[in-house]
Amino acid sequence: MFSVAGQIYSKEGIPGLYSGLSAAVTRQLTYTTLRLGLYDVIRDSMSGGSGDVSFGLKLCTGLTAGATAATICCPVEVSLVRMQADGSRPVADRRNYKHIFDAMIRVTREEGLLTLW
Repeated sequence: MFSVAGQIYSKEGIPGLYSGLSAAVTRQLTYTTLRLGLYDVIRDSMSGGSGDVSFGLKLCTGLTAGATAATICCPVEVSLVRMQADGSRPVADRRNYKHIFDAMIRVTREEGLLTLW
C-alpha cells in the first residue's frame, strides 16, 4: 500500500493522493443514505406499520432497498471509477475531471446519458 502511495506521490504529488476523493465521498453519502432510508420506508409499507417483521420480509426489504440505491447511484460509481483511473492514463489521454459533477456532465455530453449506467 505504501509503495503505491509513493508511486502516486512521485508522479502526481499530493493532489494525486486525493484523486477521486469527491466521488468516493459522494458515493458513500448517496448510496448509504438511500439504502438505509429506503429500507425503513419499504419495510414499513410492506409490514403495514406493525413492529413484528419476519426474516423473509427483512430479507426482501434489504434486497429491494440495496438494488434501488445501487441503480440510482450508478452514475456516481461510474464517475468514481473514471476519476480514480484517470491518473493511470498517459498524460495526453487524461480527462482531468475537476470533480464528480464535472465527470458526470462530461460523460453525458461526450458519450451519452446511458453510459452512466
